[in-house]
Amino acid sequence: IFLTLNNRGMPLGPSDLVRGELLKRLGHGLAGAGLSDLHKRNLDDWQNVVEEVQEPEVFLRHFMVSYQPESVQKKKVVQKVLAKVKDKNGDADKERQNSAEFWSDLIRASEIYGQTLNTHIDQPDRSKFDASTRLYLELLNGLMKTHRIFLLNFLKHHQGPSDPIREETLRLLCVYAFRYVMNGANAQQLEDQFQEWGREYDQTRDADLLRGHLLEGIARQDVNAERYFAVEADQDYISRALLYAVNYRLSVRHWPMKSYHLEHIAPQTQTDRWSQEFLGQDNPHELDWADEVSKLGNLTLLDPEINWKIRNWPFEDKQNEYQKGSTKITDDLLPANLRSLHDPVPNNIWHVDDVTLRTSWLLESFELLFSAEKPERGAIKSFTTWKAGLY
Repeated sequence: IFLTLNNRGMPLGPSDLVRGELLKRLGHGLAGAGLSDLHKRNLDDWQNVVEEVQEPEVFLRHFMVSYQPESVQKKKVVQKVLAKVKDKNGDADKERQNSAEFWSDLIRASEIYGQTLNTHIDQPDRSKFDASTRLYLELLNGLMKTHRIFLLNFLKHHQGPSDPIREETLRLLCVYAFRYVMNGANAQQLEDQFQEWGREYDQTRDADLLRGHLLEGIARQDVNAERYFAVEADQDYISRALLYAVNYRLSVRHWPMKSYHLEHIAPQTQTDRWSQEFLGQDNPHELDWADEVSKLGNLTLLDPEINWKIRNWPFEDKQNEYQKGSTKITDDLLPANLRSLHDPVPNNIWHVDDVTLRTSWLLESFELLFSAEKPERGAIKSFTTWKAGLY
């Protein structure tokens, strides 16, 4: 295996070295066909692991962190594995047994790890989990990777298709992680928390204790969402995640986040017509184009093939394409939904005041979706419905 890798010019990563150390011990006392069969089974197992976890080096470190109370640096992974499988007296049979147990644990962990990645949000029949769990995993996977350390220990105890404890834990985990990142808090401390909470739950299975940890964590992460989203919201994953979560709540059928493009309603490239309609005649307030179009309220989700097509089109032409899309959050921008009788601006024009109003709606939606208290059914309203309630 190593000769093949080296001949292809590929460096050996920790996972390759770990497999080599385990194979050496698992093959103790074997020769000929027995050793060949071991190598084949090991390679087949590892190929399945790689398909499940996608990034084997990341998975291996996360597995080792979840496996023990100490932190594990990437460069120390092999050393930590050896500490698990070596026998202090050098007993080869004992080391073979330790290696077999470690390999078995690794295989089982890879299956759970794969569940955190392969949510199949658009193909529920392929996922073991309910829709809410798949949503929270989808949101978390775009935000970070370290939450998987916690999930390796948590999900092994919650494998049913419907599980209220799992759903609520994943919701609170999502709320905590997003608020933590928005505050720019220390990433290593967050990993340490996930490690500690996961190991504690694996030992106690105390859902109330875990819920208490999450609620305390959320209470410490006070977020000023208006200030956070005020600058270049179009460059931030959390803005996209918020749009996706709102659209998810409004929709009946769901697709993965990667199936949508981020659409700037007023385009990033300024044109004369857009200047007149969006900023108003002669821009009396001297607003900066780039600042205004990057605001949260000017962003929506759209099918990629439509997004590529309509980039700088006038708004009324964009509206004709919006109605062909599959995102409920964009339906609010159609002529029949955009205005009420109280609006002074025609329903085929998109104005900076619309951005301000739509930003307020999204900020309220954020407070509902990313707070400790679970929102009531129907609490997330469309922009059209929300706006109608203002009059």
